[in-house]
Amino acid sequence: MEVIFFLIVVFGVVMLYQRSQKKKEDDLYAKVNIIEDETLKISSKMKQSIKKHDIKTVTELRQMGSEDLLELLSCSSDILNVFERRIENIDDGYARYEEFLQDTNVAASRAGFIWQDPKKVKKTIMDREMVKLTPLKERLDEQNRLAMVVFEEDLMGVGSALKAIPEKYRVSMILRKMCEYLSDGETDSWEGCIKIYKNDSYHDKVLEHYADFGRKLGRIEQNTALTAAFAGLTALNTGRIAAKL
Repeated sequence: MEVIFFLIVVFGVVMLYQRSQKKKEDDLYAKVNIIEDETLKISSKMKQSIKKHDIKTVTELRQMGSEDLLELLSCSSDILNVFERRIENIDDGYARYEEFLQDTNVAASRAGFIWQDPKKVKKTIMDREMVKLTPLKERLDEQNRLAMVVFEEDLMGVGSALKAIPEKYRVSMILRKMCEYLSDGETDSWEGCIKIYKNDSYHDKVLEHYADFGRKLGRIEQNTALTAAFAGLTALNTGRIAAKL
């Protein structure tokens, strides 16, 4: 009687687990579908706005008048924001993927102790899930690759004015704030933007953004060249950057 009761309990637990995992798996696939449907696209208007400014160095950036500087920083902020939101969206897909595997790992460990060879049971379950989810992981990796192609070719390609903006300020939040300084008449130069920004309380919020975005890049850096392209934003370098800002 006790054995039957035990088996019923085990069966119930397994069914609940399978139902929970099935929902998470469905949510994961739905998330990847959304990511694929919402591909990264930089509008022609944005591209034209950034290409309008033929500058390549920080020296040229310093020599810009306030109106041209405002226009450059504004379009740069908009473009970077599109890319950053894309990366955050892809990161969410990776986060759900990792969460699903972690839950599966925990459940497999518990299930293994029911049988005589727990390690073998756990390995069998994990191998099965990894094989099943490999195509989905490859789809995430491909979206990552495509995002970097757009970043390198459309945003950081030859002649892009974005290259003139120092890497540690090449973040949509920072550039957007600098646009406010220029619009409000607090400054009319690049040097003025930097000086005000360093003394602004907003600075602390941006550092939090660095850390958060750095964690997102850290999650997916093993699959793409993101670390090389956005080295200034990785969690590894956050402390170094904070000291310089």
